Amino acid sequence: MDASQKPHVIIIGSGASGCLIAQGLKKRGISFSIHDVVDPAKRPRNWSMSIYWAFPYFEKLLPKHLYERLQEALVRPHYHATANEKLVISNIQTGDIVKEFTYPYAIRTNRMGIRKLAVEGIDVVYDHELSGIEYTETGVIAHFADGTSEAGTTLVGADGGGSFVRRQLLGPRGEAQSFPDYEMVNMNVRYPLEHAKYIAEHVAGYVDYGVHPKGVFMMLLYCTAPDANDHSTWTFHIALTFPRGLLGKSLEGLSNSERVRLLKTLADDMTEPRRTILKHLPDDQVVPYDPIRYWVPTPWDNHDGRVTLAGDASHAISFHRGQGFNNAVTDCAHFVSAMENVATGKANLVDAINGYEKEVIERGIREVTLSKELTLSIHEWNRFLESPEIKYGGNDLRGLKQANATGEAIVSN
Repeated sequence: MDASQKPHVIIIGSGASGCLIAQGLKKRGISFSIHDVVDPAKRPRNWSMSIYWAFPYFEKLLPKHLYERLQEALVRPHYHATANEKLVISNIQTGDIVKEFTYPYAIRTNRMGIRKLAVEGIDVVYDHELSGIEYTETGVIAHFADGTSEAGTTLVGADGGGSFVRRQLLGPRGEAQSFPDYEMVNMNVRYPLEHAKYIAEHVAGYVDYGVHPKGVFMMLLYCTAPDANDHSTWTFHIALTFPRGLLGKSLEGLSNSERVRLLKTLADDMTEPRRTILKHLPDDQVVPYDPIRYWVPTPWDNHDGRVTLAGDASHAISFHRGQGFNNAVTDCAHFVSAMENVATGKANLVDAINGYEKEVIERGIREVTLSKELTLSIHEWNRFLESPEIKYGGNDLRGLKQANATGEAIVSN
């Protein structure tokens, strides 16, 4: 990139990360375009995500009028977080609380809600599948499957955990890994009024973690609550992981009705509210089959700042520590700052992107490794009691010198 050349960023992926990058660039008057294979709003699946230590970055990324509407994107728009938000970890065989952490004013959003807010005012080019990346003396050219192309100074892959951009940069080393010994169910469930009201009244408001000594992890979260006064409109994000074969057979390849039937059997030796949650799963509930995936960052060739990664593309984190979205938002803010330094002449493109990637990779290695350890330990009871979740909760470990003996969460910006 010539020193006199103004940056133009090509964003691949229009999920929450891609749109937050776009908003941050737009706010600073930096030229960009954003492309996606499909409109994420048309994807039916939804899930809950925490916003805690990365919260300050939203004000830096969003324009004032959207930042002031962030409450609209929360799982319970009618509820205002307090200083006493809790992550509760329970033994779901006995009902005993193993550990509690307090997260003052922590909030939860969902995939659809935050993306709907973040895409406002952003012109996304849909049906635009990236097919190749070409590097030139002055920048980069994105080639798309429909035969079109676009030139820019930098391309950023914000295209998720299975990132095509990452695989273009690293080949087989860019492939996400999985945990072959464990199965995962990740679903969004709506119940009739009686059961929905009961569940809502008995689930920890911020994060409700449950672990069974036989190796089952079950997380309960609010997902949507469009009508504060009608619990039958609410949905709950339920995520389970367990050893492959625990149910007598793998869920992979089974019919949806058979998956529902087997999940209901898990409730037999669980305490409430999980017994109700599983026993009363709707018979037609969609039970997707998902592997638990991760990718530990490794340095890639950024071609002198012409291409980089952000969000899950730069560090696919297994979900048990709940750190994926906070880290993705941090990437977005740091990338936008790097491009702002280029646009204002404070740094050249090479130094700005190298500096950005150094922090992203170091943070990503630390978090992916720690979350991977929790994924492995959470299915072995004694090992879980010594795990990162029990020691640190969902904190950003950059700000932790030791576990807080009082159980109070620590904010690190």
